[in-house]
Amino acid sequence: SEVTIPEGDGPFPVVIGVNSATGSGPSQLFDNAIKIPFMHDQVVSYSQGSRNPEDPYFRLYPEFHPDDDTYTMGNYSAWSWGVSRLIDGIELINDQINADVNHIAVTGCSYAGKMALFAGAFDERIALTIAQESGGGGAPAWRVSETIGNVEKIDNTNYSWFLPDMGSTFSGRVGILPHDHHELMAMVAPRALLITGNTGFEWLANPSAYVSARATQEVYKAFDIEDRFGFYIDGDHNHCAVPETQTPAMKAFVDKFLFEDTTADTDIHVNPYGNTVDYMSWIEGWAETNPNKPSITLDAPENNATYEAPATITLNASVTDVNDDVLKVEFYNGTELLGEDTTSPYSFTWENVKGGNYLLSAEAMDAEDLTGFSNVVKAIVTTPPATVYQASTPPVIDGTVDDMWNNAGIEVFNAEKALLGGPIDPTDLSGSAKVMWDDTYMYILAQVTDDAKVNDS
Repeated sequence: SEVTIPEGDGPFPVVIGVNSATGSGPSQLFDNAIKIPFMHDQVVSYSQGSRNPEDPYFRLYPEFHPDDDTYTMGNYSAWSWGVSRLIDGIELINDQINADVNHIAVTGCSYAGKMALFAGAFDERIALTIAQESGGGGAPAWRVSETIGNVEKIDNTNYSWFLPDMGSTFSGRVGILPHDHHELMAMVAPRALLITGNTGFEWLANPSAYVSARATQEVYKAFDIEDRFGFYIDGDHNHCAVPETQTPAMKAFVDKFLFEDTTADTDIHVNPYGNTVDYMSWIEGWAETNPNKPSITLDAPENNATYEAPATITLNASVTDVNDDVLKVEFYNGTELLGEDTTSPYSFTWENVKGGNYLLSAEAMDAEDLTGFSNVVKAIVTTPPATVYQASTPPVIDGTVDDMWNNAGIEVFNAEKALLGGPIDPTDLSGSAKVMWDDTYMYILAQVTDDAKVNDS
């Protein structure tokens, strides 16, 4: 995939757009992010009802497609696997692109909106999922779609996207389906999710998506993170076109969950249905949040606390539990487990923290297998500016070496942006160096010609 990196030092959030750099989302919303398209045909080719065993995914895993008529893997499973491998690649080359891997978004529309939703559900490294007008197999619930008009249902969906036995087993028997797509959306929690709809297209099953969204909202509400889930369903625009009405909602989610603008208002639940769609009949009888779960607060560090790299950050949590049988407290940076403590007062010390922005939280588990989730605080670790020291007295030089380097010989000097904090690409670099030493120190003077303007120093 082609990687587009904004100007500046970073680290930069990342947006993975299905089929294009930002999916169908407005490109300007992601101007300060790294843009990477996910080209799904590089994993499994888009098809209507058939599979190609020569697709890269099935060549890698032939057991999932042993012959032309047999396959045991749906396209959406393969495509979401492909998005995860793309994120693996981002992590592998991060020293070259300076990505903020804690702030990755995936976005897509229509069948690509389903793809974005599956990817966001199955990969916890994705901080923000935007599923636009995803239709049947995306945000809408199969059960609800079965009760409304000319929409995509289990008996008329594309079975190359899912497994064949989904149709043979559940067509006409959707009530025995052991899961539904409000649960797929809820799998994104506690990370951020925005879905959009378009009432101008009946086949998108917008009322079903609305019911599914309301059910998903109950899950986010149970975790006290309602601001991380939103939906915007309106009409009067083309399929996969983001209208002016929806753009502010999408911008708010991007600003808040990619660029950490905590002032962005993501309390967005726009729909045209009022009392015309009885979503409550689908979720009545759901259990309330267990009042016996531990209550936990992350007391330290304070929100937006600032440190200097390499930093030592101490996380302190206070817990109350009705049965007083807390087993442990786990401390997290995003979804990364930092450590745990089994005795009160609960604390963890995170050492040698590099420069960057971190979202810290804690979870408390008790003997009843109940889990409480803390507030999230932001910690900022800055990288101090480099300091160049001059010896108080001139050294007595015992020896010197003068040399030249070019692209071929650059590894001899291991040229790095030592003062700016990261290795640089040796392309089009050349220069000269003098190495001097005495009994105590070695001194290196270097002059670099940088035709690629990697570094103006």
